[in-house]
Amino acid sequence: MNIDTKKFFRSVAVLVSGTGLAHIINLAFLPVLAKFYSASDFSIFAVFSSIVAILSSVACLRYDMSIAVPKSRVEYECLYKLSQLIAATTSILVLLVGLIIYSFGDIAYIYVLTVPLAIYLTAIMNASLFLRVKEQSFKKISKVRSLQSLISNFLQLILFFSVFTKFGLLIGYIFNPLVGAGLLRKKNVKTTVRKLKAVFFKHIRFLKFSVLETLLNVASIHLPIIIIAQYASGNVAGYLFLAIKFMGVPLQLIGTSISQVYISHASIYRDEGQLYKYTKSIISKLLLIGTFVAIVVLVFAKPFVSVLFGKDWVLVAEYMQFLTPMYFMQFISSPVSLVLQITNNQLYALVLQFFGFIIRVGGVVSIALLNVDYIIWAFVVTSTAFYLVYLILVFYVVLKNDKKNIARSTC
Repeated sequence: MNIDTKKFFRSVAVLVSGTGLAHIINLAFLPVLAKFYSASDFSIFAVFSSIVAILSSVACLRYDMSIAVPKSRVEYECLYKLSQLIAATTSILVLLVGLIIYSFGDIAYIYVLTVPLAIYLTAIMNASLFLRVKEQSFKKISKVRSLQSLISNFLQLILFFSVFTKFGLLIGYIFNPLVGAGLLRKKNVKTTVRKLKAVFFKHIRFLKFSVLETLLNVASIHLPIIIIAQYASGNVAGYLFLAIKFMGVPLQLIGTSISQVYISHASIYRDEGQLYKYTKSIISKLLLIGTFVAIVVLVFAKPFVSVLFGKDWVLVAEYMQFLTPMYFMQFISSPVSLVLQITNNQLYALVLQFFGFIIRVGGVVSIALLNVDYIIWAFVVTSTAFYLVYLILVFYVVLKNDKKNIARSTC
């Protein structure tokens, strides 16, 4: 099968147009929100969103990711239903744990309610997203993304002027996955307990390997933010959060869109022994885009932030420049990282994420204890090294897969 470059870019363009508008809305609202909410508010929000991101990533026990594997519609719809049931169970367990912690007086009651709710809605949204990607409903995804951002950001702004001022960022944030889950969710998916049990055990390798792998991956990204909020002086986590939004979100937007298109075609190239060629062509495109974005950030970050936020927020621009090497490597490696699951190399992914967790979280904790002034540098250097190793492993896996398929076809 020839790699249809035009079709690939057309699919990416559809996703980017909608999700691009969504992130333009996010970025447009950030300076406005910063006029009302303080760096301290953003620090609290950074910790909240990090906790939700960590727990929601495994709320479906990764059966949501397995939706991309089967060709049968009946099978992947069963996996979708199974993901929903597991997400509900996980969120209830988080709520119970929160109530226990609350009984000891160590947490505000609003967090007890909002964290499990946000986890459930995010998990349902992610499962629905995998299903819509499987069905290549790119236009629907694109439209929903824009609406999510508009409603969420508008509510965050409005809530500042309400009795929920202190928690406006948190509550408004919850409406993002609420809208996404509501509009992307596929209704009337019929199945039986027998079918659910069958797909549960058939795809149990995702539970065995991908849950811990994903937890380690997401925790290694977000735990450093929580650690920085705990150890760094002032409201460093708040400034870093805004820098991540401005630096990371646009790249993640493009990268996620490319990743979704990559996944939708990867299984075909895998079976035909052309996965290396396909993956290499994608990475070459990512290199070009990533280099351009990196140059723009390094040159224009400070004047850009000064105009939008004012000189008091110039630290955001400095952090954006610090984060450039990390996001460059992440942008190149992350969109193709799911090839480890597509080729059933969950064990490799697990070992890699364990390595990443150790060097990233361990590095940040070590520097926090030794010299907290270099904590941001520790976060960037360890993360950059991890994504480089990830990219090397991806090339190794796709080459191994193609050699295996070629050898099988010649027998």
